[in-house]
Amino acid sequence: MIQGVKNLSVSIQLPYVLNSMHDAYYDFGTLEIRCKGRSYITDSLNAEWYLKNQEVIVNFEVSDEVNIEDQDLLPEDLNSNDLEIEFYIGCEYNVDPDSMSLMVEWEGGMIQAIDFV
Repeated sequence: MIQGVKNLSVSIQLPYVLNSMHDAYYDFGTLEIRCKGRSYITDSLNAEWYLKNQEVIVNFEVSDEVNIEDQDLLPEDLNSNDLEIEFYIGCEYNVDPDSMSLMVEWEGGMIQAIDFV
């Protein structure tokens, strides 16, 4: 885990055009965070669906498939202009999210939202 980070999740805002959030099948996969040659890779653990506001929160865990020694992202990288975030979402019906944010819960309780495409 990135030093000082308690939890990572991605908040996904789905379009309101869907009659139900389950009108499209989503396959949530890996999250890769990169900055200046350093990276952190993790796999999705579970998803929480909120029908009222068309939001999905995807929670993550450390992937067993990635060598922990390769996880070298620094806490300050999360505030860098060079930060790159890739999150794999497979969708059977090609319904793209309206927006996505990386939610970083720091030790001590502060939560930081980082918007990405």
